[in-house]
Order: sequence, then C-alpha cells, then structure tokens
Amino acid sequence: MSQRLILFDIDGTLLRTNGAGVGAFNEAGRRVFGEDFSLEGLLVGGQLDSLILGRALDRLGIEHFEAHMDIFRLHYHECLTRHFNSGEREAVAMPGVQELLGRLGADDQFDVGLLTGNLEETGLLKLEAAGIASFHFHIHAWGDEGDSREELPPVAMDRWRAHRSADREFHQAIIIGDTIHDVGCAKANGCRVLGVCTGVDDRPTLEKAGADLVLDDLSDTDAVMSWLESA
Repeated sequence: MSQRLILFDIDGTLLRTNGAGVGAFNEAGRRVFGEDFSLEGLLVGGQLDSLILGRALDRLGIEHFEAHMDIFRLHYHECLTRHFNSGEREAVAMPGVQELLGRLGADDQFDVGLLTGNLEETGLLKLEAAGIASFHFHIHAWGDEGDSREELPPVAMDRWRAHRSADREFHQAIIIGDTIHDVGCAKANGCRVLGVCTGVDDRPTLEKAGADLVLDDLSDTDAVMSWLESA
C-alpha cells in the first residue's frame, strides 16, 4: 500500500497553456462583469482562481457573491475550450512529466494527486489539452476548496486518508510546484516540497523559500524517482 502522496501543481509544473488560461480568464471576466475587468497588475502565478477573481472584482467595486463565481465558471470554461479548439493557444506538457507520471503510476508505494489553484473543470480541461490523462490523479484539492493555498494540503490529506481507509500524516506528502506559494503551502503543513524552474520562480527564489529540492525540470525521471522514494 502506498506510503507517499505526490501532489502536483498544474500551471508551470505539469504544463503551460501559452497564455490561454489568462486570456480566457480575462475574456470571461469581461463578458460577465464588463469591459473594465482585467487581471493587469494582479499576481496570478501560484494563486487560487477564486482569489484572483475576487481581487479583480475588488478593483471594480463589485461585491463577491457565489452566483458571480458560478456564472464566471461557465464562461471561463467556454472561453478556454474555444481557445484550445481554435488553435489560438496550445497547451503542452512540461519536460519529463509524462514519463514521471507513468513511473509513479506503476509504483504501488505512491499515490498521485493534484493540488492546484485551478477550478476543477478548467484544470481538467488544461490537462486534456496538454495530453495529460486525468486518470493519473486519484486525489484532488482544487482552487475553490480553501481561502488560501495553505488550506489545500489538509483537503488533499483528508481525501487520501479516505481513499486508503488508513491514517496518513502530512510528512508523507510531497508537493511539486513552480512557485514560492507551492513551497509555502507545503511548509505550512509539514509536507516536503520539490520546486521546479519551469514556471514562475527561478532556482534562487525557490531555494530561499525553503524548497527541499529544486530542479530545472522533471526530465531526469530516475533522479526524481530516487529523491521521491527517499524524501
């Protein structure tokens, strides 16, 4: 039975959408909230989609209501689907990701999941567009399931415990991500963390934040597996 839970961030870690995510987010926001909606100047990398939307609405003086999120999600999914289907933007898997997921799935000491700021339907859409099969991921913590990223590891742990019908501790979880926010949420909960320099933050930034290991990318599958087994 598995003794390690590997939790992947999506954007900048598993894949890149080459602007499709931000573009579709902006387009959906303008549809729902008017032409003044914009993400310009807002921190996006490593953030929860629900918080990004809230900050954009704050600048417009629009109160946050659950109904706002519900209708935004519908338009965001529609806009992102169109971006991918039209060929305007192409999502691509990061180096080594497919090989690593295959190795993890074949090793019964690991369970694999997602811990991401993405909303569920658009996160899954990005994976599909990048050719990454969702069956790799048995545990999920999505971007609307906490008020901060630090609240997502407990969500994932509760689901891992239920999935295995067994007690599990935070030190058995390893978060893989590309930003200091991935590092921060791991450290806040006693998880290990592997930082990758394929997205927002560079090696010195990830190391200063406290990542246990920092790699340029995930292409050296043997080295990554060796570290995950011993972490």
